[in-house]
Amino acid sequence: MQKEFWHITNSNQLDSLIEHLRDKPISEHGYLIQVKTGGRTTKQNSSLWLYLTQLADALNEAGMDQRKVLKESVAIEWNKDSAAKYLWKPVRKAITGKVSTAQLDRAEIGEVYMALSKHMAEKFGLSISFPSNRP
Repeated sequence: MQKEFWHITNSNQLDSLIEHLRDKPISEHGYLIQVKTGGRTTKQNSSLWLYLTQLADALNEAGMDQRKVLKESVAIEWNKDSAAKYLWKPVRKAITGKVSTAQLDRAEIGEVYMALSKHMAEKFGLSISFPSNRP
């Protein structure tokens, strides 16, 4: 089965999709159309990963390796993936109950950021603004 993905952000794109569907013959099985609305934006996704990179860098620069923040046994520097796994994901799951960042809507990204940012500021004195653009 061939999959097609359309990202519709305006009425012209919607009209194009409708025209595209009208030009295709309907098979005996019909169409399966999935509509997803209100999810995180591409800009939010880029900003999230930039924030996690900046958070990891700030933790490293402050001398707070994972041993000081999470476990005492091994000194491991932070990177965006470890910041996501050990900081963002547990907070995301606690606040939203969702198992994937891809499931978050725009407001939930902000809620998770605010909770994590508050915790990092109160416990470690680190304050990193959520980026609005990738460099």
